[in-house]
This record gives sequence, C-alpha cells and structure tokens, in this order.
Amino acid sequence: RLPAAKFCAIVGVPWPDACPPGFLVASGPVTTGSLPACQPDPADCAADPYGDPALGDDVVFVDGEAGSDDAPGTRAKPLKTIVKGLEVAASGGTVAVAAGTYAAPLLVTRSVFLRGRCAAMVKLSSSQATKPIIAVVGKLNVKVDGLQMQGGLGGVEANGAQLGIRRTWLHGVHRYGLLA
Repeated sequence: RLPAAKFCAIVGVPWPDACPPGFLVASGPVTTGSLPACQPDPADCAADPYGDPALGDDVVFVDGEAGSDDAPGTRAKPLKTIVKGLEVAASGGTVAVAAGTYAAPLLVTRSVFLRGRCAAMVKLSSSQATKPIIAVVGKLNVKVDGLQMQGGLGGVEANGAQLGIRRTWLHGVHRYGLLA
C-alpha cells in the first residue's frame, strides 16, 4: 500500500548484488538485500560519437565542442546546445548528444527522444536550485537515455507526460529524482 499523497515513495527496481545495465558498482562489496552505490560504466559507451550509428530519421545532432547553434544540426554539422536541439527537433524526433557537459535546465515542449552517447560521457549540469534539470510541459511522449544529471531542484519533472528513462544517472539534486 502506498503512503498518503503528501509523501514520496521509493520507486524503481532493486538490483540486488549488482547495478542495472549500463552501470557498475562504485566501490566495495555489496551486501545482499541492499542497493549498491552505482556509477556509469564506460564500457557502455558505443564507439559512435552519438551512441548509435543508426538513429533513424528526424534526428538532430548536438556536440558541445564541435557544434554551432547556427549549424543545421546534422551529423556533419551538429548544434552546440541541447536547448537549441530541443527547439528545432521535430515532434517525435530524436536529439542525439555527443560526449560533454551541457547546461541545464532544459524545457521539453514536444514529444522527443533525448539520447546521450552514454551516462559516463554525457552530463547535464544545473546550478539552479529552483528548477528541475528537465521539465516536460504537456501530455507528451518523452524518452531519456544515456545521460547523467547533476544539480537542480530535481531530475525530471513531468505532469501528464508519458516518460521513459533508461541508462541515466541522477545525483546531487536538491529535492527529488522524478516528479510526475
């Protein structure tokens, strides 16, 4: 039975004696029945700079080092910021993110797949303690994969959205991981 609505409940899958796919135990032995301290596994990072060479149609590419927000967002001429990638991505499209540290918070206003190369190499960082790292606005279908998120009020805030989060590491937030 869940606690009254005014309380938070722990959610997720307990991974006894191990970490979920894409992560490894951070340090020391894991006691059976307790959750291990996990960190992103660098071996989970694909050779392709965007994590998957066959990302499909409607893909906007972002590379914080080699990109420019005046570029078309192609693999050959990527954008520089995820903010710009989310602005120009088609509804239902993908924003593919190369290794690097990117500024947050991010505002998602259309259905999109935000896909980082891997959580060990792609970091969203926010110093704004009053906003979530990713805010999803509206009844959208949003997927997040292969990122780490640090700082901010919380990780992801979504009201009424269908949300899928995979291979994502959330740490150092002020209040919550997921608020839906």
